[in-house]
Amino acid sequence: MTMDRRTMLGGLAMAGLWSGARPHARADSGEKRFLRVAFLTDSHLPVSPGENARMSKMLDRVMGQSEKPDLIILGGDNVMSVDDGDEKNTVASAQAQFDNWVRKVMARLNCPSLSVIGNHDIFWKDAEASPAGDPKQRAMKAYRMPNRYYSHQIGGWKFLLLDTFHADGCRIDDPQFQWLERELREATGPIALVSHAPILTVTGFLESKVQSNGKYVVPDGWMVSDVEKLKDLFLRHPRIKLALSGHMHQVDRVDYQGVNYICGGAVSGNWWADGKYIGFGPAYVMLDLFADGTFRHEVVFWE
Repeated sequence: MTMDRRTMLGGLAMAGLWSGARPHARADSGEKRFLRVAFLTDSHLPVSPGENARMSKMLDRVMGQSEKPDLIILGGDNVMSVDDGDEKNTVASAQAQFDNWVRKVMARLNCPSLSVIGNHDIFWKDAEASPAGDPKQRAMKAYRMPNRYYSHQIGGWKFLLLDTFHADGCRIDDPQFQWLERELREATGPIALVSHAPILTVTGFLESKVQSNGKYVVPDGWMVSDVEKLKDLFLRHPRIKLALSGHMHQVDRVDYQGVNYICGGAVSGNWWADGKYIGFGPAYVMLDLFADGTFRHEVVFWE
């Protein structure tokens, strides 16, 4: 199944620009931050000297800060696109994108990294070639992921990395949901969720052609379809403080029932093309996380 949002869009709508850094319940108490995180999503890196050079420029900026990140989180759609079903997307061309990512990005990172899988990271032809073929295996290997969903503990914060795109839609599948319930029960400190598709966002309402005859119709795949089920789960686990996502190439923040949902824009902006995507240029997010579950974040428009 191919989910290509660019194909679904018929045009662009304009929206307001993101205002910049916004703290969440964090006073300037002078307390030292616990963890500094760079969130880089939707890089859509092609095998292209020009875009590789621009990606290197962005990485130099992220890793060259005086206050360097302790962790880099990659929000999926890291490579340009391997999910297209046309003939030009062969095994060789798809693997070339993943190999390019390993050389140009993974080999350069100077701190630990975590990643999730985006819809454009899924090489569906692997599943078509064999009943046992895993269309996510190439992405998992290139991004150094232990599984399609997994947890990672860094001191007091627990990161839960989710897998949102499947052949039957955009959701948290049953085995993953059961795993998520266990991880939440066992957590003893603040929790951050990471997914490619947003769990909750307003960005879908600002895409083109979603408003018609006085109604908003937001397509499946712009947000997880089981958001109501997840919302009920999250209410039972107040340790969840933060949910990071990408996919929409826009930036927003939704604070709902104790969870702060941040859609982190796109490193590639308008898929590396000229101009902004619905008002948003190439961006990444820097976060300072504290032991009490509060955080500060800043959206950096790097070009």
